Order: sequence, then C-alpha cells, then structure tokens
Amino acid sequence: MVALQILGGITGLLLVAACVPGAAAPPVSSTPPAAATAPSDTLSGLIEAARAEGQLTLIWTPSIGGRTGAIQRWGEGFNRMYNLNLMFHYTPGPTIPEMLARITQEMQAGRPAASDVYLGADTSFAQALQSGVLLAVDWIAWAPNIRDPALLVPGGIGVAFATRTPGITYNTNRVRPDEVPTALQDLLRPQYKGRVAASVFIGSNLETLASPEIWGEQRTVEFVTRYADQIAGLIRCAEIERIAIGEFDILAPDCGTFLSRMWQARGAPLAARIPADAAVLGYLYLGVPVNAAHPAAAKLFVNYMLSREAQDILYETEYLDHHRVPGSKTAPEIEQLQARGVKLVETDVLWVLRNEQRAAGEAKPDFDRIIGRP
Repeated sequence: MVALQILGGITGLLLVAACVPGAAAPPVSSTPPAAATAPSDTLSGLIEAARAEGQLTLIWTPSIGGRTGAIQRWGEGFNRMYNLNLMFHYTPGPTIPEMLARITQEMQAGRPAASDVYLGADTSFAQALQSGVLLAVDWIAWAPNIRDPALLVPGGIGVAFATRTPGITYNTNRVRPDEVPTALQDLLRPQYKGRVAASVFIGSNLETLASPEIWGEQRTVEFVTRYADQIAGLIRCAEIERIAIGEFDILAPDCGTFLSRMWQARGAPLAARIPADAAVLGYLYLGVPVNAAHPAAAKLFVNYMLSREAQDILYETEYLDHHRVPGSKTAPEIEQLQARGVKLVETDVLWVLRNEQRAAGEAKPDFDRIIGRP
C-alpha cells in the first residue's frame, strides 16, 4: 500500500463539515428528474457512443488509486467490461475542492472539462448540486451496477462509490484490550490524559458532531472543552505512523478506519474502533461534468466503479469500498455496530444541505480556538 503521504490532498475534505456556500439549497430528492435521461442513455447506446469518443480522461487526487496502480487496473477492467479499446488517460490532479473550482471555471468559460469524471466528497457534491456543474443522469434506468437509490446524489448528479468511517485509531502494543476506548466520551477518562493526539482537522469533525442530528452544540462544546486538556498534540492523518511508533497511543478522531487497516496489513501495531457515540458514515462520489469531453465513456466508467471487480481493486489498494455494494469488505464492521444498536448517522449530501440550511446565519462555536489552535 502506498505511503500515507498520499492522503494529504484529501484528508480535510473527507471530514464532512466543510462549508457549503450560503446560497439556499435547491429542493432535494434522491430521484433523478426524468428529463435528465438523454435518448442515448441506454447501456448499448452509451457503449457505442463511447466507442466513437475513443478515450476517457481522468484528473483527480492521486490519493485514490493514483499511486497504487489502481487507476491502471480500473482502465483495463473498464475496457474489458464493455469490450472497448479506449485510450485511458490519467493525470494526478489537485485537491478535491481545487478540482471542483477548475471544472466550474471551465464550464463558465464554455470550455471542455479537464476531467471526464469528477471525484469528490459530501460537501463538494453539495456545492456541485447548487452550481449545476455536473450532469443529472438517470443511473438506475440503464446502469446495471447502480440499482440502489441510496447510492445516488440528489438529482442523479453523482454516485457514491466508497464509505468513510471516522474512528479512534490506537496502538495495540500500548493500549491494553481492556482499556480500548469504544466511544469518544471514553477519551475524557484520566488514564488517557497526555496519550492522545487529535487530527489537525478536529474543528471540522466537531462541527459535524455539533449538528442537532448527532450531539448538538452544547454537548459538543462541553466535550471539546474537557478534551482539550487530554490532547498531547495535533497531527495530520498522513502522520499516522506517529501512532504506530508510540509517540502517541491514540488518534481521535482519525480520518477513517481504512487508515488503520492499511497499516495493519503492513505489520504496524494499529487498530481502530468506530465510536459508538459518534458513528458517522461519509462518502466519496463520482460524477460527470456537464462539459465533459467524453460523457458516454464517463458514465460507463462510473457504472464500472460500482462493479465487484472495481470495488475489490479499491479495497486491495486503499482499504475502502462502499458498504452497500454486495460483497463489501467494509460492511461487516458497520453491520456489527448496527447489531449492537449503535445509531449510524450518514453525513451524505442530503445531510450537508439540511444542516447548512438549518445553520444559515447562525454563529458557530470556534472549536479550533477551544482546542487551543491559533
């Protein structure tokens, strides 16, 4: 697995609480509008259109598949699935918000999008829904791998292909099995003082918890005020090896339990728990810019990425997949929580829009200041 430096470009974005622009969100629905389906949007029609397009161009953060060989494997599998021989061009790109800004500027300037497929997180797709930069597609009408409406972004502008579960990462050599924290509130116990690191993006995590759908503002402020005294340092998720070598015993909240799985597979003494009192599911999505140069190939690629083959490659290389896709490797962790009665909150695009609408014009607590960040 690629070294954790690859995560630097997306870490903050995957933390769901980044701000959506203040404009009022459009009415949201999980069902794409009927008018979104072009006459060519049948599987056979798209395959022939893609054959005529002749290529597929991708530019996105190398943190997802770009430095592990996954992109090349996806390109080969994509052509094989549809019996195509398209030229498959991938260029490592900027961060998720920078890429959204780029394709938005290209749309406004009337130029083709630099990438035929946009990869983003919950907040970036909420922004894209408002700006109209991504195509509305009736995926379920033609895409054989996209049959679950829960995978869709409102309006059909994107499809979720990976689940991210923030948790508590710990060093298995330094945290005894009987003292492993199972909830964020556990970290306030005296035994953890001075042993805990927090992500530099903790402010965004706490804004998520402050939603009335999770902890609410008062409980979150009370927690962070006490937690600030427990924390020994702030680190980037790309520095998770500092937990593995014992500089800190615990990282909480982390940037996703996939990080510990990644390092555990490499022999590091790391494990993670999804906290029972803050079990949050965030997502990564794929969508097609309205000005994509090769839209048919792009739509087919999104469908391919929900295939078992592509999901297996994603897990083998990034230790991520979507828990709702049959055969998911990450689903058992979530199912175990559900069996224990843990409430799982999906901080998806609809969640982002609801909470931004609810909080419009309200002053928010400065969690970074409370935690002691300048």
